[in-house]
Amino acid sequence: MRRIWAQAAKEWAGFRRDRLSLSLAFLLPLATLLLFGYGVRLSPKNIPVVVQDLDNSPLSRALVERLLNANVFAPGARDGRTDPIDAIESGGARAAVLIPPAFGREIEMGRQAEFQSLIDGSDINSAEVVRAVVRGATASFLSSADNAEPAGSRVHPLVSIWFNPGGKESLFIVPGVFGIILWMYPALLAAVAVAREVEQGTDVQIYASGLSAVEVLLGKGLVYFAVGIAEALVVMAASCCLFGLTVAGDPAPLAVSTLIYVAGAVAFGLLAGVLSRAETIAVQATASGGFFPALLLSGFVYPIDNIPFPLSLACLAVPARYYIQVCRDTLLRGAGWRELWYEPVVLALFSAALFTGAWCGMRRMQVRS
Repeated sequence: MRRIWAQAAKEWAGFRRDRLSLSLAFLLPLATLLLFGYGVRLSPKNIPVVVQDLDNSPLSRALVERLLNANVFAPGARDGRTDPIDAIESGGARAAVLIPPAFGREIEMGRQAEFQSLIDGSDINSAEVVRAVVRGATASFLSSADNAEPAGSRVHPLVSIWFNPGGKESLFIVPGVFGIILWMYPALLAAVAVAREVEQGTDVQIYASGLSAVEVLLGKGLVYFAVGIAEALVVMAASCCLFGLTVAGDPAPLAVSTLIYVAGAVAFGLLAGVLSRAETIAVQATASGGFFPALLLSGFVYPIDNIPFPLSLACLAVPARYYIQVCRDTLLRGAGWRELWYEPVVLALFSAALFTGAWCGMRRMQVRS
């Protein structure tokens, strides 16, 4: 144990002398938190739309008001002079609403009144949102305009949104960012540290000192594990101050999962550094094997149920998937050990497997040396 602490002290001394790495170790996670927390939005807003109302009756104007009051379209989007087709083709608008003449008179006479909605489908996410808004606004408009009030319009659903009643997207995005930050940056620091030793040839001095592969990895890993925990505390504290994020339930599952998850990230970085043998390769390996799967296959942005088979099977091998689930369930839903007992177990298995891989790679390097 004394030799492990000696190796850790040596690693910490080298890390502390590198002021740039020390500052970036905390500035980059905070920058990532701000970028994702304030920059990523899943619900499209301010979609430019062109409205051409050729009827200009009270009913047609009421329909237009319902559409524009959905808080989805860009303010001041009503423009009766611009040609809707030209606006969509030129990219000036993502949608257009065309209301024909005699629209209001057809409704007053009890006939079916039609209007046309043109939607730019090149952005499928925005297109689906626009279509849903048009359908919802039309349904509510017809219910209020129909004096006969059919049976369907007499049904009024009482909708309650739990856990995030205000619909703040940051409360969904920020817990997911924890999984990205705490997997990427501790792994990157550990990978670069190991690859630097190999690239500069100073790893031979470590082997000559009689340290075993486990002692070398534990000594290095302890330093970056401590740095990773410090990063977690800084990022979570900033999230509480900037985004109003609080723990809704028992914090123990989140605390335990964070410790295991950061340990797994460091083990992944050690493995990447052992296999890379150069700092640039280590950075690329960490980004390719850590950042992109954590971003795209963890449920951070896209629901895992929407990922097609067989790629969905790869999600099972992404540790960020389980940690992000713990973060969201603990911080938003107030879940406890009964609901979250298996995620820390899975994360521990990942951490053990990654450290074992790094140990095997380090042993082969020592034998060759």
